Amino acid sequence: MNVIVLAKNIFNSAGYYHSDLLDAISREFNVYFYGPNFPLYNKHDNINDVISKSSFGNKLDAIIVGTNWDNDDLHETTVDPHPNINLKELKSIYKIYFINKEYKKLKQRFEYIKNNNIDLVCSVVKESKNWQIQVDCNTLHMPFAVNLSRFKYHKKEKKYDFGFTGSLHKSYINTRYSVKSWIFNNRYLNKKSNINIFGFKKKNILSPKYDNVNIYWDEFGSKNIFGRSRLPKNNGYAKFLSSFKGFLNTKSAFNIVNTRFYELMASKSIIICPRDADNYDDLLKDGVNCIFFDKPSDLDEIILSKLQDEEYVDRIKNHAYSKILEHTYDARIKKLKKYLSI
Repeated sequence: MNVIVLAKNIFNSAGYYHSDLLDAISREFNVYFYGPNFPLYNKHDNINDVISKSSFGNKLDAIIVGTNWDNDDLHETTVDPHPNINLKELKSIYKIYFINKEYKKLKQRFEYIKNNNIDLVCSVVKESKNWQIQVDCNTLHMPFAVNLSRFKYHKKEKKYDFGFTGSLHKSYINTRYSVKSWIFNNRYLNKKSNINIFGFKKKNILSPKYDNVNIYWDEFGSKNIFGRSRLPKNNGYAKFLSSFKGFLNTKSAFNIVNTRFYELMASKSIIICPRDADNYDDLLKDGVNCIFFDKPSDLDEIILSKLQDEEYVDRIKNHAYSKILEHTYDARIKKLKKYLSI
């Protein structure tokens, strides 16, 4: 199947989701990538120019609008980064739109879908099935996934018992801050991390009950001695995630089951998360491939007891890992091909 993919060239950047998805698409289809930083890109091209450059001619089967094609600048009134490329002109070519950042500029993304006569919208949002009337096309729930060639580091000895990195996002979720309030010494709730600029644990930052376990807490904005984020990049990030017995994670904005759920499963680090009505899009089951908690105080038993039980930890992390092949980007694109009956 010959496919033109509209996307920005970010294969050498840290945007794992975008590049991993594009890689998977290129393995399943005969692809011509077109967009900023790809060869032959010209901001004045129209859709016929793009098709001509692809060399597919009348053998073009579909166009995929990639997850990073949109213009996400909130000051712009449209998400279309290249208005000259009007997909509406293509009457017999199937058009697929991978919508991204559904929590931002959704109205403008819907407008782009209708203005370009998109045939299928793929979204990580489960509720996207309810958008069909608004966008006047079909939708397909396409959750995030993981690239197993990146997440392949399984340390036999876990350095940390429990951890968290990222933003608290108190504006739309209270769970992360509630957990912090429980495990931190109240005097130090204003601190972003219990790790100092040299990478060592600070004393007295956490509640005394956790003195005998190794917890790593590092929020967005915390810096090392060089003024940089402590969160490793590329393969270092995968190795870092694999160094935890358990790791706090929650859904993102718009009720999205984010990439870290799958990354933790692939890293053999147990997902610690609040109980969820739909079990995280039916991905997780308490005590089988994750550990749910109902209130922050439950973390005492989880961190001080359950995560200290080696047999219990091994059972859950290995069960989670055994299912990860179902949640790779290759598996997601195969699902798309099956939907298209190719």
